[in-house]
Amino acid sequence: MTNIDQYQPCVCGSGKKFKFCKCGATDHVADLDKILRLMDGEQDLAALDRINSTLSKIPNASWLLALKAELNLAMQEFPTFVETANRFLKLKPDNPLALIFRSIATAIQEEPLEMQARYLLDGMAESRESLSSHALFAVHSLVSRLRDSESIGLIGMWGEMHEKATAQNPSYSILRDPSLHLACKSPNRIVDDSPNAPWAERLQEVTVLSSAFRFEQSEKKLQSILRDYPSQPGPLSHLLRSQVTLLERWPAVATAKKLAEHKDVSPEDRAYFRVLAWEFEQKPLNLNSVVQFGEIDSDETLIDALSKLDELRLDEVDESRAFMGAMIGDEVPAKRVYQAFQTTQSSSGPIKAFVGIVGVYGKQTDKPARVLFMAPDFPPNRPVIEKITGLLNITKPISDAPPYEQNYIDFLNRNRFVENDLAPWVTLDERGRQLVEEFLNLPQQVLEGQTPLEAAADERKRANLVALLLHLEGSMSLVVPASAIEEIYKRLELQQPAKTPVPAEDTQFSMSTYMDLLRLDYSGLSDALIVAITQLAVSKGASRLMYEMAHEIIRRGENSKGGLHVANSILLELDPDLNNKLTYVEKLEELSAAAKRPVGRLVLLKVDLLNTLGKNQQAQEFMLQAAKKYATDPELAAFFQQFQAMAQQQQMRGGDDLGMKMMTTAADRQAAKEQSGIILPGQAQPSGQGESKLWLPGT
Repeated sequence: MTNIDQYQPCVCGSGKKFKFCKCGATDHVADLDKILRLMDGEQDLAALDRINSTLSKIPNASWLLALKAELNLAMQEFPTFVETANRFLKLKPDNPLALIFRSIATAIQEEPLEMQARYLLDGMAESRESLSSHALFAVHSLVSRLRDSESIGLIGMWGEMHEKATAQNPSYSILRDPSLHLACKSPNRIVDDSPNAPWAERLQEVTVLSSAFRFEQSEKKLQSILRDYPSQPGPLSHLLRSQVTLLERWPAVATAKKLAEHKDVSPEDRAYFRVLAWEFEQKPLNLNSVVQFGEIDSDETLIDALSKLDELRLDEVDESRAFMGAMIGDEVPAKRVYQAFQTTQSSSGPIKAFVGIVGVYGKQTDKPARVLFMAPDFPPNRPVIEKITGLLNITKPISDAPPYEQNYIDFLNRNRFVENDLAPWVTLDERGRQLVEEFLNLPQQVLEGQTPLEAAADERKRANLVALLLHLEGSMSLVVPASAIEEIYKRLELQQPAKTPVPAEDTQFSMSTYMDLLRLDYSGLSDALIVAITQLAVSKGASRLMYEMAHEIIRRGENSKGGLHVANSILLELDPDLNNKLTYVEKLEELSAAAKRPVGRLVLLKVDLLNTLGKNQQAQEFMLQAAKKYATDPELAAFFQQFQAMAQQQQMRGGDDLGMKMMTTAADRQAAKEQSGIILPGQAQPSGQGESKLWLPGT
């Protein structure tokens, strides 16, 4: 008797039902059943031994190779997996599982990304009713390699597939990464053709092929169309989508540039395709930099001089020293690492912004003392840069200095803080003001080394300037108020593209890409649609849009009940002001308690915020109140159980735990207050029965 379902897909991965598959498994049901029972019982080694034994008798059994590859992968026997996958594909070149396994093997062997994508697409194209679970793993493998490559801008369709593959753990989706440009988080825009275009019928065939994951065939058909009808924007935009999906980076750059210069494409779309070309190519968006690397007479003399410079701060983190060592190919970490900062004044106090980094390397047996200085070349920072380089005293420059390449967005988003121990964060309003000034005065390669303010007077640079502004808008890691972007357009005397109105009665809207969210008029949207768009922005890591939508929900107040929890959660995450965070936590506590949700994590977060703000007594009092108010809360109960266990361990060790002392002191104070009848904020009546009654404001 066997447990094999005759009408389930065959284990060989052909997509055919077991009963009708011609792979030969039906002739060896007993062997297959024993192997599957071992695998189900997690006896992988025994299952693998049986597979190998059976393979020695029937070496060309694809069903055995499929099972062996699966076990090799599960057991992380990667060299054997690669060998099995190659053998499997050679035996069954059209088998979808064999193609998917070959895609995974390509990643293991670090073969080109394009090859990995082609095998995976072929495997998905050959799949019948449903994709193998191994296809989801293959997508994750491909996206992981993409994330760390220069082809990250081609994420498009693969990012959307990865989002579906991580549906049970949405936070793992690559589309949630705010550092990925919004224009790259969906397949590229398609330019509409005239319905009567002579290539329309052939283009429909392309659409069918693409929907079946046959992008290689659709690319060939598109190239055939473009030979007959050169430079047509509709076919070109379809070609770009195929090239991006096939991860053909440089062909995609060339096609995007053609569309960006095409006169029959609208100005808005030309700017969009220019942004894509920059993202695919990456380097045009990098800033010029100052790099000095060379030998010095004495590392101690230089360290002494650098330590006296007000603009430098010693970075004592071991990882920073190791990183600077790796930058020059040394296994020995740098002896000292300094970070340079430029100081500007603001209403919050002096703000220090990162300028560059200095690594000092001690003398070794076979190497002299050396120094490395790297900084983006931002004109307002040049006095600080010149001050540092004047102290380096390099006696012999080293020609093979490491490159220092930084995207202008990363520069604008660099580390900065307020010299104020009580409030060291830079507010979002202040970030917005600094963004305006820095962006307008930042030399850009795409503007031939000019700043946006300088390029605004040059008509030849107008197209690149408009595209640069669109790129800035779609860069979601820059969380600033929308007024900052509007101010940049105003200062450059450029008209910001109009918002797209949505009729109030509409319950949905369509987008060609997620960039359309930048032009949506939110004022006419229903409360339900506002919440839905906010959740969409969260899933796509569109941080600045999340911030704007959260404020819109809160502005609507009780009309957006369903979204208030989402809105306050977003603002809690994005707002750097700890006082504001405290307000959002309190609102979330109120909303969660009203909805009978656990509040333990919010209580602990509020305690943490109060302590960080120096309000330790208030934190202790609140914790004790919360313990009584939410006595049945599972999250708080788990915390106190863990805390009690730690306290008992501490007592057994005879230690004097500071946390326990603080909690005991707080408990004593609370008991004293209860005896005196003090009414704490939030209490309806005195806790104790004493005659003295003290009322506090806010009750």
